[in-house]
Amino acid sequence: MTPARKKWLFATIKLSIVLLVVWFAGRTVLAARAQLADSTWQWRLGPGWLVMSGLLYLLGMLFAGLFWYRVLRDLGQEPYLGETLRAYFIGHLGKYVPGKAMVIVLRAGLLSGPRVDPAAAAAAVFVETMTMMAVGTALGAAVVAWLVPAGRLLFWGALGMTLVSVVPTFPPVFRLAVRVVGLRKWSPAAVEKILGLGCRTLLWGWMLNIPAWLLLGLGLWAALRGIGLDGLEPLRQLPQYTCCVSLATVTGILSMIPGGLGARDAALALLIETLLPQIHAAGSAAAGGMALVASPQALVASVMLRIIVLAAEAICAAVLYPMTFLRTDHAVGGDPRL
Repeated sequence: MTPARKKWLFATIKLSIVLLVVWFAGRTVLAARAQLADSTWQWRLGPGWLVMSGLLYLLGMLFAGLFWYRVLRDLGQEPYLGETLRAYFIGHLGKYVPGKAMVIVLRAGLLSGPRVDPAAAAAAVFVETMTMMAVGTALGAAVVAWLVPAGRLLFWGALGMTLVSVVPTFPPVFRLAVRVVGLRKWSPAAVEKILGLGCRTLLWGWMLNIPAWLLLGLGLWAALRGIGLDGLEPLRQLPQYTCCVSLATVTGILSMIPGGLGARDAALALLIETLLPQIHAAGSAAAGGMALVASPQALVASVMLRIIVLAAEAICAAVLYPMTFLRTDHAVGGDPRL
């Protein structure tokens, strides 16, 4: 294949990926709008609160992005911090495409090059995602055990999700998985680095993801204020907000539905009913301590948070995508860590 044809082929593939992401993200927005239109509760918008919610979400994800950078460095890769965060935030749009693989395609594709092996980048995505899930569900289980004495079913569900998330990232298990899938055939050099991943990396993951989830919890509080709900305390009730967001987000990821559409929204609405007494449940509580039916306020809050998150991700990606200079080798002092 001639260089001209190869260049045209890669340009076509990139454009196809962009159009695919835009198409599925657009479907998510239309579905959310339909859900809001069906609401029986007369909610009122507070634009300032909604913007704050989006900013808190991006700030929280920044901590998670820093962990992905740390994993890449521990895998022997040499990405720049700027290009890593650019790939991380743009890659989030891939979760709206069926199969979840588009997240890996976008992140690894934007970052791979002479300093980053695509196999190592893909492995780092797995470690980062599973660690974030593990931290989130562990926090959620702790909050449920503390605040919901009757929530045994909810607690064991959260604990189960924690184990499902953390076990694959435990270094001995992760190394075994790498050998089983035969990754060495594709990139022997990257596999040698991956097999050297240790517990110190996971410790960094917990240190960075705890503040990430707390900020996402504050983002939910701002979203609730943004639809006109008053009487909410940002700090005293921070554990509840964090638990709602973490368990709902992980539920959406495990559902394998693009963007967790429906699964995450339903889980978030029911968790809001269960953990926030200011929002009264429309139905009775289950034996496991979780509301059976979500009120219109909780449903609107869950859908609105989805719209806020998607808007924040889309705007951030649109701003970062043209910044190709973040991929150059002209970092300060020539240090690839900058």
